[in-house]
Amino acid sequence: MATDFLNEARREIEGRTEDFYGELKAFYQGNAKAEQTLMEQTTQPFWQSLRLSGKRLQQRDLTVDMEMQESVRPADYDGPKKDGYDYTCHRTKAVEMRRTYYRKGKKIATLKTPEIVEATFLKADVQGDMAICPNCGHEGKLSSYIDGCDACGAKFLINDFETKVSGFSLEENVRQKSISNFIRAGVTVGIVAVALALLAICAGGIMFLLLALGRNGYNAVKAAAAMMLGIGFAPVFFQSLFFMAVIFVVMIVVMEKHRKPKIQDEPKVKALIPQFSMSNFLQNLEYRLQMIHMADTVEQVRFFTACDLTGTVERNQNVVDCCICGVRFLEAKAVEDRYRLSVEVKMRLTQDTGSKIRNRYEKLRLELEGRQEIVTQHGKALREYKCPNCGGSVDILGGGVCDYCNAAVDYRNFGWIITSYTNLGQPENPYAKILAAALSIYGIILAFSLVLMICSKDGKETLEIWQSIGRSSEYLKAVKQDIVYPDDVLEDLTETDSEEGRFASAKTYTCGDSEAVKEAYHEALLESGFIELQQYPEGFIVYKIEDPSEYIADEEEEMFYLVICAENAPEGITVTATLVDENWEPVQE
Repeated sequence: MATDFLNEARREIEGRTEDFYGELKAFYQGNAKAEQTLMEQTTQPFWQSLRLSGKRLQQRDLTVDMEMQESVRPADYDGPKKDGYDYTCHRTKAVEMRRTYYRKGKKIATLKTPEIVEATFLKADVQGDMAICPNCGHEGKLSSYIDGCDACGAKFLINDFETKVSGFSLEENVRQKSISNFIRAGVTVGIVAVALALLAICAGGIMFLLLALGRNGYNAVKAAAAMMLGIGFAPVFFQSLFFMAVIFVVMIVVMEKHRKPKIQDEPKVKALIPQFSMSNFLQNLEYRLQMIHMADTVEQVRFFTACDLTGTVERNQNVVDCCICGVRFLEAKAVEDRYRLSVEVKMRLTQDTGSKIRNRYEKLRLELEGRQEIVTQHGKALREYKCPNCGGSVDILGGGVCDYCNAAVDYRNFGWIITSYTNLGQPENPYAKILAAALSIYGIILAFSLVLMICSKDGKETLEIWQSIGRSSEYLKAVKQDIVYPDDVLEDLTETDSEEGRFASAKTYTCGDSEAVKEAYHEALLESGFIELQQYPEGFIVYKIEDPSEYIADEEEEMFYLVICAENAPEGITVTATLVDENWEPVQE
């Protein structure tokens, strides 16, 4: 029987989870109908925090498109189990969360992170037409609660006894994020290794093709250099993947040792308050912290605080979302008829800076105080704030004043009051440090392997080839600077055509008297250091020695010549500049 109840309750929660996700997505997109539906699906305290979040987005002209991709792994359940007068159930699942922010319809940011989603549900204790009052525990007919509970006077609607979402939080999975970043680094290294291997194959194929065509010039040398680069470095990167896998395993082990639960040192409180409900405390604490970060004025949070939060509320006006990432109990003690807790809380805040949306983290130290008879007897999850005077619903954002009887409601009758609020700044992220250390170790190993490869015989030969190519490029640049074209020394010339190559170039000019232009150009070249080679009716040829010794260390390197030829062309002249070897053959590309 208990198993049937459990399975039926979880099936109902799965359906309500899907409905809630859809309505929440529509709500953050500014859908007014979704707002009404969410108000009916959620408990009053949770709805108050959602309402503030939606209002903050509206104030900043923002809408959010939420895409939640759940893993195939089934969700983890805690419950349903009896909690006070209701049943409570916690559903937890890892998801990939993608939030796209729009301002006035224009996309301004997309945040994609691995997260852990936790949803909490309250299920009323209803058996047939009989129901347990969520406020006092009295059992009566479901229809009787419309006029108020016979025992406590609290008033309900029929849908108040339906299963409600009492909490929903998205906590960034920092550990998974660090692991994903390391895996991405490994994928990058693998891509580099494959690219180098493909470079070696393709460059080798090009080199052999050029040699087969009898073209053993500059391009063949470059292809050979690229092939040797790939052959030399690809194995280094492939081998480094083995070390990366070892480092990854060690990193996972270290992360597991440093892994801390979301709630730390809970036994300190349990020893003092055996009836203490951690899930309900955390849920209600998150409501209040969300309200503090989303409130427009400090008056909206005075109901549950006994400290001055004016500066805090003002500083958080650009926060559009927040959640608790961790809680650590520092101290728990009893003082007269009250309990006092010292708590350290880590939070993630999503801020709108105006130009972009970004996440930041903060660490808080809170002092809380609660009356012993309240926190021990009312450890149950809070479904709705009820006025103790008339039983009506109380809007805590309105200052905690009952709309029906105008009685001021004291939050100490519901739970813990925040008596001190201190911002401790940015918390440490141990997973980020472990990731940085792992990547640094891998970087050192990769750098050492690359140095060994470069210092090897093959590495030195590859380096020499690339240095030779670099010097050759400098040499060609210097040679091109020696070329003198007609329009460099003469006026009234118009260039009509040109063709540029690595070792040869050609330009055509139009001019009035081509013979006069050729003669003047010829004299200018001779004055620039060129040597007469040949004159003929159609034109002339001059040359200049281009000594490569300044750029190439090989003393036996052959000499090169820069040859300029000027010939008649239709309506002008054509000038070609060619680099030739000592056999007066054009240098091959």
